[in-house]
Amino acid sequence: MDGNITINQLKRLSEGIGYDFTCALVPKTDINTLIDGRAENLAKHQLESNAQYMYLEGQSISAEKQAFLHSALKKSLLEDCSHVLWLNESWK
Repeated sequence: MDGNITINQLKRLSEGIGYDFTCALVPKTDINTLIDGRAENLAKHQLESNAQYMYLEGQSISAEKQAFLHSALKKSLLEDCSHVLWLNESWK
């Protein structure tokens, strides 16, 4: 015996002993920490992308203004756009 088992084998086993088979993915961190981190990363990615274009057009903004915009965007993502946090993985 090599120790491998398939999901189908687990399903058959659970049915045979009168159980429901359930599989779950559980985050390693608190869900609020996970959501906050995703909002942080997305806000940073979006602002960095926009900052590059603004710099090229001679419209760069101060670090203080960038921090304010980052905070406001993150807050907006958390309050109004939570579904967006799970749509795109390219910024992760």
